[in-house]
Amino acid sequence: MIRDILSTIVGYINGDALYMISQTSRECYYIAFQEYIKKTRGDFYECYENGDTISLRIIEMMYIIDRHEANKRASRGGNKQYIKDCYSQGINDWGEILIEACSIKYKEKIKEYISIIEYAIQKGVTLADIDCGFINAGNIEIAKKMIAYGATEYQNALSKACYNGNTELVEYLISSGRMTQDSYNRGLASACRAKNISLVRRMLELGATEVNMCIYDEEPSKEILEELIGTGLVTNWNEVLYVLSEMGEAERLQEIIEHIKITDRNFPIDYRHCITRASGNEDIISIITQYIPMDLNMKISAVATGSDIARFREILNDRNIQFGDILQVIATSRNIAIIRMAMGSPILNKRFQRHICRNYLYIKNEIAILDYAEEIMGEKMKWEIIIRRVIKEKRYDILEYILKKGVKYDFSISEIDDFRLIKIISKYKT
Repeated sequence: MIRDILSTIVGYINGDALYMISQTSRECYYIAFQEYIKKTRGDFYECYENGDTISLRIIEMMYIIDRHEANKRASRGGNKQYIKDCYSQGINDWGEILIEACSIKYKEKIKEYISIIEYAIQKGVTLADIDCGFINAGNIEIAKKMIAYGATEYQNALSKACYNGNTELVEYLISSGRMTQDSYNRGLASACRAKNISLVRRMLELGATEVNMCIYDEEPSKEILEELIGTGLVTNWNEVLYVLSEMGEAERLQEIIEHIKITDRNFPIDYRHCITRASGNEDIISIITQYIPMDLNMKISAVATGSDIARFREILNDRNIQFGDILQVIATSRNIAIIRMAMGSPILNKRFQRHICRNYLYIKNEIAILDYAEEIMGEKMKWEIIIRRVIKEKRYDILEYILKKGVKYDFSISEIDDFRLIKIISKYKT
């Protein structure tokens, strides 16, 4: 009803009138603003990115609804006039503005980006106080400009340059003489994350040593993993075994296990977790069972992360299986067929099934699993719990799926902090 009325009247009002609506009803304002944009601007943010002239009143309204997206799009598009207008209104999100102005979405706008940087300096911004992330997309001209004006975030700079694979910029930063051991370790982590073997080698050559952390955190490729192993700096061999188990590299897994047994006989190899990380890979399981018997817990771990329904059926028939074992499978698995089988176990009565839905199935970002939870819960399905979580995690695909089902939810003002969310609310909320 509200939407129909506002959709009719916004064609006859200007920005000032719309601003007045914003002072009375926040809900009306969201919907009216959306309709106003649709009728007068198309994609409103394109105005910022394209450098169109925008009234100060609209800028003020924009800051009520989504200032961060406006900042990003204007700075990314090199819209210096928007920055000036914001400054005249006392709005100075310089960190956010400079990050985007230096992100080089459009290479042909380098001059505009540098102009925004120079305007910030002119207005007294001290770059040493801002983590401006000036290497987001790795333009060397902007890097030189920022360094000349006093930017000091060199650890982040090298890290971002490595992540973006900008070898020219990496070498420029190294030549500045201001890199530290920490810079090279961060650069190594970023190069691993980006799967850039040449920059991994360069950071190791310069003295990066945090290879164990990279294996643990950065999901290195097989080639990079071998490079890190070759440094001789690996101390936590279990992390190497986990990664190889995930990759399904059974032959190499066995080689490393044999290497550990020769060089460090007392090292506690975690065979069980290798099974978990193998996601049901039979080759990995076959290797592991050469070193340790496959007990019930290991079988459960293999099934929980894999998709072997026949093996899980065998486990369910094991007379030693307990409630906790079933719970482990449900909590870990994302395979709807296995979850259905586990929930159908005679060990679980209806009360336990509902408890499991609320505590284990509600938190899985899988539409098929949420549908199954609804089968069990019926009218007792607590959609508000799921909606609050998906909003927090910005899983708007799941939110839209839920609202399409006709589920009603009273969105609070504190939850509405993203323009994509506003679009979904205005689409489904009456």
